[in-house]
Amino acid sequence: MAEGEIPLETMTNYIAYCRQKCAPRLSLEAARTLSNHYVRIRQEMRMRLQEEKSVIPITVRQLEAITRIAEALAKLALKPGT
Repeated sequence: MAEGEIPLETMTNYIAYCRQKCAPRLSLEAARTLSNHYVRIRQEMRMRLQEEKSVIPITVRQLEAITRIAEALAKLALKPGT
């Protein structure tokens, strides 16, 4: 095993513990901030692309993915939420 490498059994146990004991969710304030930022980006892009028929670069699906990634990272760090 290389230096700094975590044994598979230890990692498996850690992930199982994270799943059981930690369920972080975005706080209401963080969700509002993220939502406001998303709306602002969309509005700015609409104004820039008003004359062009281009696609707006961020979708609700991407926003939801960012939220899930943030929650998963918080879970791995055993944090209650953001």
